[in-house]
Amino acid sequence: MPRREEVVAERMADAIVKRLTTRKIVEIKDEAGARGVVRHVLVDNILAEEKLEADARQLLLEHAKKIKESAADYRQLLGKVKENDLIVKELGAMPGVHVKAPDDLRPEVVRALTDESKLEQSIDGEVRKILGSYARPMPEGSREWEVLYQKTREEVFRKRFRL
Repeated sequence: MPRREEVVAERMADAIVKRLTTRKIVEIKDEAGARGVVRHVLVDNILAEEKLEADARQLLLEHAKKIKESAADYRQLLGKVKENDLIVKELGAMPGVHVKAPDDLRPEVVRALTDESKLEQSIDGEVRKILGSYARPMPEGSREWEVLYQKTREEVFRKRFRL
């Protein structure tokens, strides 16, 4: 079974390549290869974000909720900027990819990433709502909470995408 980050990256890569080609921003001869390049950038970024979160988890648990939320927003914004630049750079350097509308490439990648990010936030909200409804609440960030979060997230994901 593919790891969660691979599934998310695959879906996002498909959305980005499809959006860029249907809007005739890029002409791609090898769509599978282009999706692979985008997927690779996204998986690397997701893994880096997960490591960052793991390193910061204990520190965030010790601080107020307000600090945690502002730090998460900053990391997410920074991550999206880096993803966007890497995707544009890697797609532009790939043989068989011709960027027809260079001025539209970056904004379209941002839109695709934003749409997928909203979907991820929606899934996260649904998972947190489910976990919050449990009779025995767990402290967020605890090992038990993390395991239940991942399990519930996979169930919500499967239900939404009928996997």
